[in-house]
Amino acid sequence: MVTRLKAESIEEHDLQQESLQVLLRMTVGQLPELDELVTLVADIFQADIALAALFDGGKQQFISAVGTPLSSIEVDEGSFHRMIIERNELFVVQDSHVCPEFSDNPYLNSQCELRFCAGLPLFLQDDIPIGVLSLFSTQPQQFSERDRLRLQRIARAVEGLLRSQLNAIKADIASQNAQNAQNMALRKGQLLEEVAKVSGVGGWELDVESDELYWTEKTREIHQVSDDYVPTLEEAINFYAPAARPLIEKAVQDGLNSTGIWDFELPLITAKGKSIWVKATGQAVFENGKLKRLIGGCQDITSRREQELRLRESESTAREKSDELYTIIANMRQGVAVFDEHTHLKYSNSQYRDILNRNEKQMVYGTPFLQLLSELVVRSDFELSPECIFREMQSHFARGDSMAIKYSLVHGRIVAVLYTPLPDGGWVTTVEDITEREKAAEKIAFAARHDPLTGLANRMLFNQVLEEALARELEVSATSGSHGSCALLMLDLDRFKPVNDTHGHIIGDEVLKEVAKRLTAVVKRSDLVARFGGDEFAILLLDYDNTEDIAIHIAESVIAALSDPFLIRDLCIAIGVSIGIAKVQASDKSLSDVIQRADDALYHVKHHGRDGYHLS
Repeated sequence: MVTRLKAESIEEHDLQQESLQVLLRMTVGQLPELDELVTLVADIFQADIALAALFDGGKQQFISAVGTPLSSIEVDEGSFHRMIIERNELFVVQDSHVCPEFSDNPYLNSQCELRFCAGLPLFLQDDIPIGVLSLFSTQPQQFSERDRLRLQRIARAVEGLLRSQLNAIKADIASQNAQNAQNMALRKGQLLEEVAKVSGVGGWELDVESDELYWTEKTREIHQVSDDYVPTLEEAINFYAPAARPLIEKAVQDGLNSTGIWDFELPLITAKGKSIWVKATGQAVFENGKLKRLIGGCQDITSRREQELRLRESESTAREKSDELYTIIANMRQGVAVFDEHTHLKYSNSQYRDILNRNEKQMVYGTPFLQLLSELVVRSDFELSPECIFREMQSHFARGDSMAIKYSLVHGRIVAVLYTPLPDGGWVTTVEDITEREKAAEKIAFAARHDPLTGLANRMLFNQVLEEALARELEVSATSGSHGSCALLMLDLDRFKPVNDTHGHIIGDEVLKEVAKRLTAVVKRSDLVARFGGDEFAILLLDYDNTEDIAIHIAESVIAALSDPFLIRDLCIAIGVSIGIAKVQASDKSLSDVIQRADDALYHVKHHGRDGYHLS
């Protein structure tokens, strides 16, 4: 690959540095897409900690992090991130406790809790790393060559997100700078002349207060008038062909009414009687909220229009094939196949055959569409028959609409198919393999509704299920008069804070994971266990006949389950739990009603000895 060096101006360098400083000051949570990606990295590699850090001198700022409350740390000598930067490549420590070279390292010796580390430098525009993407785990891990490639690909995606964010910051700063420069240029009356010099576009300006119209030299040249010609608005409009004048008059009037921005290609007759085509643009300019002027451009596009006309005339004999090709190009993403009005295959590209796992012999010219569709449906989990799908397609085509279907194939791939009608009665079929996109979307959707530490439902999912339970309770009560089929248990772990204070958050997190396992073990799969954060949990019991008895039984089972000590890394940790119970009632008007009653019951337990339950 040949690298072309480009001399960077002082302004560009300053803009780059200013934008970079803004990026380096960003913190966790400011880039949701990056947070989702780092969360996904932690999930893929089963890491306790995953983070993306950017360097600002001797400090590294965490721009996205999972599994650590820290927002920044120093780049100390001997740290893992320092080693990544010094090596300037992917660096993996599968188990630091069995690596003699780390025996004197304060961060990776056998006394440290973190045993597995993997990371690689992040780059933006040159060979100097701007940060790192890293993974940490308290358990040793095997890291295969495939894992290395996956992490490198994800790092490139992280770099792409950072580069996009840097470009967005740069665009914002540049936009503001450009606006300031534009205002200055407008005040000096130089903007329109400069545009004409570099682009061949003539400029014009109408002062709203004085009604004076100014043309640049290029605009006078396009209209074939002398240098001393003084235009008026009425005269300027009269240069356009009669059929085009109402359109330009309305555009100017809309601009004066503060609603118009126009961009037209219109016929114009010059002062010397020459018929040309021009691209006419314009918009309103405000100062301090007040309309001050209209500005715009005028460009002679006669040559382009004539070239387009010649091209259309030269292609008139192949119009039908051109229309088909245009539709294919307009709709093509991956694979493309064209069918005629008799539902027979006319054309398919190699991508189409590869995505659907077909060969050229199975996709010959004239193959009936229903035959190909039947083969596709047989290899998918789609419930409709090929005949039903075809009828639905015809119904869409009759309305002039396309029809999209997603097929989940038996070998695990997911294919999106779009059927688009053609003017002659045939249609274009486009296919795209969206397997990875769908899987990523599923992971993102799961992460949005579940606690990243324990995998339990988070507050958002809990509120949704509880709201649905309230709605069902109200409906059942109204129709049958029965009520109270659901119950809410609010849980608060006792003596958990000393665990974090004494043993650290990593041990505390391990306890919380074990708590989640024990809670799910004492309820049915149809019930919902959620974590609200910290040591707060909730259990929603759904659709029971004897709700109160079941709730008490579950509460007793939870207390018993959590009373057994937790064996975490040779530590024996004992905690307890306080539980507040509230039955979901038809009289509950909102989520807060039932949650408040459960909280009140929990408060009662907390202030009467803990390690127990109370039913409100």
